[in-house]
Amino acid sequence: RYAPDATLRIVNGDAIGNNRATSGSVLVDGQEVVQPSAFGKQIGSISVPITLRNTSVISVRLAGSPGDQITMSVDGRPATTATAFSAGGTIHLLGAQVTLTFPVGAVNGSVVVTSVPAPPPSPEAVPGTTIDLGPSGTVFSSPVTLSIAFDPTTLPRGTKPASLRMHWWNTDHWEKLSGNSVDLQRGVVSAQVTHFTTFALLPSEVEFCTGDPTAESDLQTAICHVPAGGTVYVCDGRHVANDVTIDRPLTLAAEHAGMATLVQPDTAS
Repeated sequence: RYAPDATLRIVNGDAIGNNRATSGSVLVDGQEVVQPSAFGKQIGSISVPITLRNTSVISVRLAGSPGDQITMSVDGRPATTATAFSAGGTIHLLGAQVTLTFPVGAVNGSVVVTSVPAPPPSPEAVPGTTIDLGPSGTVFSSPVTLSIAFDPTTLPRGTKPASLRMHWWNTDHWEKLSGNSVDLQRGVVSAQVTHFTTFALLPSEVEFCTGDPTAESDLQTAICHVPAGGTVYVCDGRHVANDVTIDRPLTLAAEHAGMATLVQPDTAS
């Protein structure tokens, strides 16, 4: 999930410099990276370069008095490349944001997969979920499962998380992928992909309501957030549709049947 080059940082003792370990060692994947001589009552911090695997194990042995303590952290960069093999398997990219699961034989030999966060080519894409996967144009012998994580706290107002669907960018428009599923507990959307291109998460449902702070209060903005074929739900009440443009097929629906009305400005009085 992270690039192999990283830095292990150790704070020896508590916040005011007490309870420092006098000796110890730290191993990463069985290799000693911090030796016992690196610790001591006069040593407040330790910083060493380390190499991480896709899954790494850090082991610690300490010597000192009861109450002595250390705090460890790892500074690393999310991996932007990983290798997929014909034998199949799962790779993680950009930390925990992108996961690809390859069935046996989906690729021939091996393929170095690249992932780059990209600016969304249109406003429907949920911020932070547009990903360029490459090599661009790579086609799989059988579908690959792609999972993209989202942060529910950064979704546009009115977006229903359960309605998120993964799409791919086809020249000038989004196309929904097959096999979409949403894991609300993990904040992940998964779908089946047959090639590499630009992918993103788009809401198929957005709520418009002027009196609800969790909903989108501007109808035009709500319309811009759903792709072709999506639905904008209008909350109960009478709402003025001022300067609204719809440039693709979508559905405007009352959240509760018969309880919502949209009127043109010249008929609002």
